[in-house]
Amino acid sequence: MANGKHAGLRVRKYLGLPAIVASMLLLQACNDTGTVFTISKIELGNTERLANPICDSRDPQVQPSCTPELYQSLLYAPLDKASLINVFGVGTCSEVIVDYGDGTPRETYQNVTFRGSWQRTHTYSGWPGHKLIRVTGCGIERTRQILVGHIPDGRATYVLGFTPNTSVCNFITSPGSPPPLRKGTVVRIETDGSKIKYGLPEFDASGDSSQVTPPDYPFPGHKVFSLVYRVGTAPPIQGEAGPVVFRVAQTAPLEICVNDHARLLGDNRGKVRLEITVNESSAE
Repeated sequence: MANGKHAGLRVRKYLGLPAIVASMLLLQACNDTGTVFTISKIELGNTERLANPICDSRDPQVQPSCTPELYQSLLYAPLDKASLINVFGVGTCSEVIVDYGDGTPRETYQNVTFRGSWQRTHTYSGWPGHKLIRVTGCGIERTRQILVGHIPDGRATYVLGFTPNTSVCNFITSPGSPPPLRKGTVVRIETDGSKIKYGLPEFDASGDSSQVTPPDYPFPGHKVFSLVYRVGTAPPIQGEAGPVVFRVAQTAPLEICVNDHARLLGDNRGKVRLEITVNESSAE
């Protein structure tokens, strides 16, 4: 029986999903002066937009259906390019905190006065996908889910060309590779169905389910000759040719592993394309 090898990782990038607008209920609170402080909504400013048959139409009878709400839902923040964040409200607050939802440090501002739109800029890098912007001040909190994607089509997946090497597990490491996954992040990984040749036999990411995995393999509780995904010391995730979805249990880098004997990794051949979708809306 041949045994699996590990994988060398080459990184590219990938997909797209619609941005989702949070609820628009008006929130009010009294600040230190006793006056009313309000945060009404968060919107994206000068940013990119997903294609849409209604908002892209030149038909004068269709164009009115592209409402401001629909238009806002199609906006996305482009990776590695500054995005304008508009926070709408009224009044003055002694301290306002902005969390851009990507794991970067929160920004704190003192004595902020809202007269309509209060504008911030932020550049997203690392993982594309959904983030949750959170603005808090004077007991008020407003959130807005946004999509971070690639220009020009807003695709929000990270594409990885995975080739086996002599390591059982490989971190995603390359110039411009994304940061560690944060606890609470929801991850979806799907392959293109390609196979890795483990000596003579070859299998896709699902591996060989017809035999029991030997106890001296790196992941005896998972299918032999399969891909396995690992984040920190949390239980590893069984790879499949189809989509695999899991929630990250601890903040750590993502590893792509092969369930093959460590001494027999040298004859593994092939390449698998992985599309990785990361939703950080619930990340801690």
